[in-house]
Amino acid sequence: MFGICGLTLVGAATLEVGISGDTARILAQIANATDLATDEIYLDATPTLKVEALPAQVIISNGQDIIQTIASTALTAGVLTYYCLWVPLSSDGNVVVAT
Repeated sequence: MFGICGLTLVGAATLEVGISGDTARILAQIANATDLATDEIYLDATPTLKVEALPAQVIISNGQDIIQTIASTALTAGVLTYYCLWVPLSSDGNVVVAT
């Protein structure tokens, strides 16, 4: 999983992606979301590159939800699109968008 910033984020919030109980497991916390600028890739805690190699795979089991956590203050503007690359591990393995 990774994110691509379409428009620089506004607001000095922390930002991380994970699951309940381990909220930065998938994408490490960015200490200040304004550091994520247009066209940068969110793959680690220091999103400064526009070209990145994908890291090791993460296995998420038993219907866990992937969550984004915004903390310390609000984000007021910007665009961040997430991409989830996955392979089902069982016949009922699936990824769906939650609201």
